[in-house]
Amino acid sequence: MADNISIKDGAGATVVLASKDVGAVQYPKRIAVDGTGAEVAVATSALQTTGNGTLASILAKIIAAPATEAKQDAEAVLVGTVTETAPASDTASSGLNGRLQRIAQRLTSLLPSSAHDAAIAGNPFRKAVRAVTANYTAVASGDTADAIGTTVGVPIQRPYSIPELDWSYAAASGGEVGTADIAVKAAAAAGLRNYMTWLTAENVHATVDTELVVKDGSTVIYRGFLKALGVGPLRIPFPSPLKSTAATALNVACITTGSQVYFNCGGYVAP
Repeated sequence: MADNISIKDGAGATVVLASKDVGAVQYPKRIAVDGTGAEVAVATSALQTTGNGTLASILAKIIAAPATEAKQDAEAVLVGTVTETAPASDTASSGLNGRLQRIAQRLTSLLPSSAHDAAIAGNPFRKAVRAVTANYTAVASGDTADAIGTTVGVPIQRPYSIPELDWSYAAASGGEVGTADIAVKAAAAAGLRNYMTWLTAENVHATVDTELVVKDGSTVIYRGFLKALGVGPLRIPFPSPLKSTAATALNVACITTGSQVYFNCGGYVAP
């Protein structure tokens, strides 16, 4: 059927109506006109052009779906199946799920699985020492160092402090005969104290007895008595060490002039 149709208006006059024949059905045409009734040409918009280009791009990606599927398949291999078997070793090739199973197995074997007084099961994590029959080479200050023990795992421990902070005092030749303070350990650095863990003393004078004192600076923190020609030296361990005030000397002194006292002592420095 031809485009356009004729119809009668209200006065009975014939009017031609612009239409489009689609499957034997007439659809009115919409035409843009200006104020004078003249038709206005409508150009194809940039938006339509861009939209069509975008649509073409989307269609191209849909057509290329097999490449996307291949990439997804490759990623699935990397992830692995939910039931993937754990790899045989920590470095063996595996998908992510298998690797996670391996990690879980290793953690399970390390964490304690036995209650107190129950037989050890699996390979629980244990705290241990390095069994040695000789000292290993000393490490640098500030480095990590293994704790050491006997070959049956008994830890070797040293009381009080590190060897480098030990101190000792030896008696003067001929002994002490005066009453002046003897600084057996000079003042330590700021914030550090001197500790005395042992003391020996012997008065070898034939007749003069004396008291012997240990001082925190000028404050007496221990007092003992030494008879003249005492039988053997006085040996005193201090399980709870005598200590000085921070940055203060430890002093030893006889109270009576004329005695002849040999004293020795030792300890360590710590906060």
